Amino acid sequence: MPKVSVFSVFHNREDCIDRCVDSLLSQTSRDMEVVLIDDGSDDETGQRLEEYQGESVRVITHANKGFVRALTDAIVRSDSEYIAIHGSGDIAKKTKIKKQSEFLDHNPSVGLVGCRRLVKFYGNKRNNYAIGQEFKKKFERGIISINPFSHGEVMYRRSVYEKAGGYREFFRYAQDRDLWCRMSHIAEFAVLGDILYERVTGRPGSVSGDIEKLMQQRFLSEFAVYCHCQRLEGKPDPLDSIGAQSALMRPRSKRLAQDLARLSVRRWIEGDPHGAAQLVAAGLSERVCLHTLFASFSLTRFSSILMPPLSAYLSTRRRYREEGGSD
Repeated sequence: MPKVSVFSVFHNREDCIDRCVDSLLSQTSRDMEVVLIDDGSDDETGQRLEEYQGESVRVITHANKGFVRALTDAIVRSDSEYIAIHGSGDIAKKTKIKKQSEFLDHNPSVGLVGCRRLVKFYGNKRNNYAIGQEFKKKFERGIISINPFSHGEVMYRRSVYEKAGGYREFFRYAQDRDLWCRMSHIAEFAVLGDILYERVTGRPGSVSGDIEKLMQQRFLSEFAVYCHCQRLEGKPDPLDSIGAQSALMRPRSKRLAQDLARLSVRRWIEGDPHGAAQLVAAGLSERVCLHTLFASFSLTRFSSILMPPLSAYLSTRRRYREEGGSD
């Protein structure tokens, strides 16, 4: 049995398979297996993944189940001590698996470890930037205000995953935030100080690239935090005790409203006024606060004045970078 199983779920991602999978096959760790899952793609994703089938690579192909069910079923069919998730289209640095597994070996109180990561924007829409703060500590309270990990960068102990109850299918999005919340009751969390992962964001059709999916992700993330806070207060988990309708009982959140307002301003700056309007409307619906009022006023007052020259600038800058220029 390998020490680490690395899982990567693909759906219609034929264009980003090679660099993604090659980065896993180039890992310095040898005590690992790679599990590639084609979740009912209708392009050439399945056929491309089959080309990688080998001694240390398993390819699973099935009709579309959705990300959570596809991942959960694959985890059940493995028996490694550690589980690592890898985002389809993302890149792992060569030492990522080795460094994370060795850290877990030497820190038995830690159940989940991430790393600093480089965020790259699909189509070079914005400058790349590094994110993540090195730490090792209990995070039951910290997870309320911030999710310190992206799903694709993490490695965790199977024992902690199983004790926490695994992924919950209700969370079509934000299933990671929900799992981290429940894991935080059991073990410490850590983030390594090295940049070991490259995440691509803004890909069309992805959560970060689709406004509707992004809003669902934010609402579900807030619901995961609400369930977490209820447990911290010694109350039953609403989803477990009441069911899916408990999501409708969540109190309005100033934190979520502020998050949606910030996202709306970012979308506006990136030249997407329609997406910005959807986000600020969702923020105002969640809760009227200074952030949502400011975002609403800014979009209403300045869009007609600033949007044309801003959009022209962004278009010129994007074209310049695509032609090989640098900022």
